[in-house]
Amino acid sequence: MLCIMCVLAHPMEFTFALSLSVFIKRERAHHVLRKRANYFLEEMLPGDLERECYEETCSREEAREIFKSQEKTAEFWYHYKGDPCKMSPCENGGICQQYHYSYTCLCPPRFMGRHCENGEFVFNSLSPLPWFQVLIRSHRGYEICSGSLISNRWVLSAAHCFEAVNPHHVTVGDYDKFRRDQDEQKIAVLKFFSHPHYFAEHYDHDIALLYLRSPVIFNEYARPICLPTPSLGRLLTQEGEIGQVSGWGATRYMGPSSRFLLRVRLPIVKQEDCIASTAKMFTGNMFCAGYRTEVKDSCQGDSGGPFAVAYRQTWYLVGVVSWGEKCASEGKFGVYTRVANYIPWIKETIIDNDGLEDSLIATL
Repeated sequence: MLCIMCVLAHPMEFTFALSLSVFIKRERAHHVLRKRANYFLEEMLPGDLERECYEETCSREEAREIFKSQEKTAEFWYHYKGDPCKMSPCENGGICQQYHYSYTCLCPPRFMGRHCENGEFVFNSLSPLPWFQVLIRSHRGYEICSGSLISNRWVLSAAHCFEAVNPHHVTVGDYDKFRRDQDEQKIAVLKFFSHPHYFAEHYDHDIALLYLRSPVIFNEYARPICLPTPSLGRLLTQEGEIGQVSGWGATRYMGPSSRFLLRVRLPIVKQEDCIASTAKMFTGNMFCAGYRTEVKDSCQGDSGGPFAVAYRQTWYLVGVVSWGEKCASEGKFGVYTRVANYIPWIKETIIDNDGLEDSLIATL
């Protein structure tokens, strides 16, 4: 016999409770218990862990043990917890993006890992992240082009970027262009210099210098890139040399620009093949890079950005993103301004404008 405690209330007045001891046979008691379990959705079958996970609180690790399959676990977890980004799983300023039933964390440049949990790491001289890259914006904050930091006051970019709009300021140490990064620096542009022989119709001499109002504070996320000598520049732009292109440009032809700073490695193409690939004028001030069939290339929005080559543990700026026909089109390549051809002009411009800020302030 089993003893069951029952609490009864008066059906009309609800003024008192009566506790009774009711004795029934074991078989009847089991029947009552089974019905109660059904009503309250409690676990009925011993070892029914899947049902337990649906009916009680469980962790993702427990769910993975129960459902075995990663896909089934992800599907269950999505319905179990809802939007996976709702609980902000990404650490250290990472941005959560939902992907089917799961999510991915877009980490700031100094963090990595599934949840951006692996602490800060130090970049070496050959860091894959372009710490010399800047984003150039208009006075309204619209992005114009990219550029490369070559000193604490000078930025190298493309002349075609400034045909219709003047550069207003640059952001250094930028990664997410829609959110201010921790180490980001915003600095006004005091003056810019397009090459005097820039020819817009053919993009010849497509190079420009920007002088910043105040110096960049160098740190591990903001450092200048080296310029090659003319002879080293020729060496580093030979056919087959691999360079890195980076920017916030579109990831496909006519597509939207990227929110995050992206990079791609591209081989330099033989000059004769560059000339044969286009009906446009191709001069000795240009080189081209890319793949004939592989979908990798610079694209709209990358203009003015760097084509950098690593040589003896140092990055050198050998090219500036200039022009192209569509993006990653078969048989077409991205075209870059040969920086080495302009080393004398760069030096002359910088020397001639030494103390530029003082002279401009004096005329105000």
